[in-house]
Amino acid sequence: MKHKKLVITGLILVMLLCSLTGILSILKFKDIPIKDENTTNITISDKTTKTQTTEISKENLNKLSDKQIEEYYEKGRKRFFVAYITSSDEEDFKKSVEKIVRLLVAYSEYQIDKYENLFYGTSGEDRMDFAIYIYEDFSKLQQISGQHKRYISCNASEFTYHMNCYFDLSIDISEDDIAITATHETTHLLQYSYSKNSTAGLPKWYREGQAEHYQSDPKYLFYKYQDIYNSYSYPKSIKDLENMFRSKTYEDLIFAYIVSEEFYSYLANIDERELVTLIESDYQTFPEKFKEIFNTSPESAYEDFLKEKS
Repeated sequence: MKHKKLVITGLILVMLLCSLTGILSILKFKDIPIKDENTTNITISDKTTKTQTTEISKENLNKLSDKQIEEYYEKGRKRFFVAYITSSDEEDFKKSVEKIVRLLVAYSEYQIDKYENLFYGTSGEDRMDFAIYIYEDFSKLQQISGQHKRYISCNASEFTYHMNCYFDLSIDISEDDIAITATHETTHLLQYSYSKNSTAGLPKWYREGQAEHYQSDPKYLFYKYQDIYNSYSYPKSIKDLENMFRSKTYEDLIFAYIVSEEFYSYLANIDERELVTLIESDYQTFPEKFKEIFNTSPESAYEDFLKEKS
């Protein structure tokens, strides 16, 4: 009998210990993300967990190794002509931005290597060459929008196939920021070189959603600007989403980019290859071609997307 009581007592203690371990596990990981060699340390809010399950990781960021950076840089030097716009000594300026330019060229070449076939397909297009203009004057970066300051900014030019880049050299710009910028703007260059028309008339949600989707981390803005994401509601219509790109408010623009990537991703899961070919259309033919691919209008597709998000 005494032995039986000891066994029962032991079982009870084991059960209590298991329960306590489970509770501690929940408390431990409710607000603190699991850390391992492939995961970036980012806390995810309750709202984020409900609407997005993608982990942000070094793998998702498509971070290149030192060897890959060297290889893509050497390959990219043959494709990208780099010009330095400076009023001071050019050699000194080159040295000050050498590391950044190296990464820009490497990640830009990587982006072309990864997505060239998706955009060009089997069309037999000639290899495209591009230019990157590096500006010493980074006055554009001195503007503070809300609580957010930019330390690197590039924009792609449709008709001359080049990027204009500005940096704030007073801080150490992260490789992730450079990779995101390079791969996003290079996607625009791929758009311009693939399209047979000007892309200016195409919906902004499509152009920017595509560039966000194919950049080195599609969810970069989603995680970086959780404060903005959590304070906004999804635009009620695709017209409202498009109008957000015309806003002069930085927070509106960030949210428009996030939602556009999510909508583009939703459509890509249905037919990615045909979705990319819409870049060949113009503002008049886009709705018609969209309907041919998805058997519905962009407006109705966006409504279906919202239903899935709710």
